[in-house]
Amino acid sequence: MKTNFLTRSELLQLSLSSELKNILVGVILGDLHIFKSKKGINANLYFEQGLVHEDYLLHLYSLFELYCLSAPKISHLLPHKLTGKVYSRIRFQTRSLPCFTEFSLVRPRYATKLHALGEPNLFYCEGKKIIPSNLGDLLTPLGLAYFAMDDGSLIKGGGFKFSTENFATEDVKHLSSILNNKFDLNTHLQGSNKEGQYRIYVPKSKLNDLITLIGPHVHPSMKYKLGRNAA
Repeated sequence: MKTNFLTRSELLQLSLSSELKNILVGVILGDLHIFKSKKGINANLYFEQGLVHEDYLLHLYSLFELYCLSAPKISHLLPHKLTGKVYSRIRFQTRSLPCFTEFSLVRPRYATKLHALGEPNLFYCEGKKIIPSNLGDLLTPLGLAYFAMDDGSLIKGGGFKFSTENFATEDVKHLSSILNNKFDLNTHLQGSNKEGQYRIYVPKSKLNDLITLIGPHVHPSMKYKLGRNAA
């Protein structure tokens, strides 16, 4: 079913499957951006990857194609000022739909009431990404796999890191505790090059546990992020 052939009423009634909601949780933790114009009612999703990850981006498009108006596009940035190298990106965006708006509206950062998936205002506060208080209820191995594909990488000498520098310190601590309490990954925080920014590290002793947990959900083009044990 192509959205081009749907009426406005049918578009507004589009929903997300449980699988897509789980995936969406993971990519929001990663590279995905959710936009909502000041005059708009509903939000849309914006996916972008370096051209080197074209296969992964096309995989994401295949998952969300129903909600899109056009196919992915390639863009070329201006040459780097120091190296002269031209970096290329591939991107696509969805239509603005109610099923995405629920993930983007403003709400208190740590509401006392835990919100069930499907209720509004999960991942954004005052225009910035946050870690919702009930992420432990929302994050599944499937979602964690997409978070790892978007913003994860192996560490030299063993272990794995999630790049969480764009989140506030308290949010990173909250996310780390969820990974420990729900998935028993023994993660810890480590500072980045900028003060007040932190990454989450999975120790070498827990790398195989992480691979077992998310490996079945990792796209073939991203298996390299888990090393030889995931082949």
